[in-house]
Amino acid sequence: MAATIFAGPWRIVWMSGWDQDYVDMDVPGHITFENTQSGSFQFGMVQGQMDCRLDKRQSQRVEFTWNGFDEGDELAGQWRRCASPSANASPDEPVLHPSP
Repeated sequence: MAATIFAGPWRIVWMSGWDQDYVDMDVPGHITFENTQSGSFQFGMVQGQMDCRLDKRQSQRVEFTWNGFDEGDELAGQWRRCASPSANASPDEPVLHPSP
């Protein structure tokens, strides 16, 4: 995922299933996309590493699989489409804003 609109840190400002107090419980919820096909995130007590790729159908979205921990419990999953601010997100996608 060479230098894309996603590269860098992003603040999680909304997620379905969790209120913002939980998202920001330990640190402000965030996702960081590297200029490679990797990244990291933390929200609430969940921390993880990501394997990322641009959605070939819509370059305004990125898909990633992840593995990490929630309070010491090992977890893994997939966020199928994480929308950029200019893309039309579905209601269950996290909303991200660029971090200052």
